[in-house]
Amino acid sequence: MKKLPFYIVDVFAEKQYEGNQLAVFQHANQLSTEEMQTLAKEINFQETTFISSDTPNENGYPVRIFTPEYEMPFAGHPTLGTAAVIREEIVQQPITALKLDLKVGSIPVDFVSDGKGENVVWLTAKSPSFRGSYDAKEIADVLGIAASEIDENYPIEEVSTGIFFMMIPLKSLDSIKNLRIDTQVYTDFLLKHKLHKSNSTSGLHTMFFIFCPEAYSPENQLNARMMLIENDVLREDAATGSANSCLLAYLLKNNYLQSKKVNLRVEQGYEIARPSLIYLNGELKDDGTFYLQVGGKVQKVAKGEWILNR
Repeated sequence: MKKLPFYIVDVFAEKQYEGNQLAVFQHANQLSTEEMQTLAKEINFQETTFISSDTPNENGYPVRIFTPEYEMPFAGHPTLGTAAVIREEIVQQPITALKLDLKVGSIPVDFVSDGKGENVVWLTAKSPSFRGSYDAKEIADVLGIAASEIDENYPIEEVSTGIFFMMIPLKSLDSIKNLRIDTQVYTDFLLKHKLHKSNSTSGLHTMFFIFCPEAYSPENQLNARMMLIENDVLREDAATGSANSCLLAYLLKNNYLQSKKVNLRVEQGYEIARPSLIYLNGELKDDGTFYLQVGGKVQKVAKGEWILNR
């Protein structure tokens, strides 16, 4: 019988039991890929991470990320949550930066005090790529809303900083609240456009990231929802760092806020009773390159030992 240390944290959470849940396993070099996938399915959070070594290599601490269905090359809330666990439980020193070695490459993470006794954990995302242009009426049919509720001043396009999300700009918070997505219609759309894991170049589904320039809280600038198909079931993510890095790139590329520099707060998860707050900071430089940072707070929830019966 073997035992693995594991931790549960809430990411993009201003307090416990908000944000997006994450399980983090230490000493994962003892596990096979199949066992990691099995544990992620057992936990059944949106993602679970596995730290293979307590010692970083030249690219950072080696970490793998799994959903209950498959392995991910990159994801935002697992990056931030895992980095916070490494700092607290492995390094055990108030360091201000570290790196994670993910499938997508080395991702820098910084810890910045909020001035109130907590840290905001920031990741710096990879350079974005953009592709595709989609018809508002077709997308509206998938979302179960009228085409007029989509903001026609901005494109519906896919953006990736490691995995692709489809950016869908809506006009109002009411439209965000009233999404009525049919799982089969969504699946058929993905299959038609070769965005389904069965026919996409990445082997992953393209996920929908829907946002609007209205928020529940006057302190925040945007509200967003992330919808995905997993194990043939429609799921909603409480907070999605990777999608928000894509959103940041989208806002800059399309001059959504009429500025080449962006610093704002995005709400997510309100519609599923997991309110989350994502901080975005970025710039589209004169040479056309992007600087993309995504931040949030990480709250400790639990830690213990996982028993492996082999």
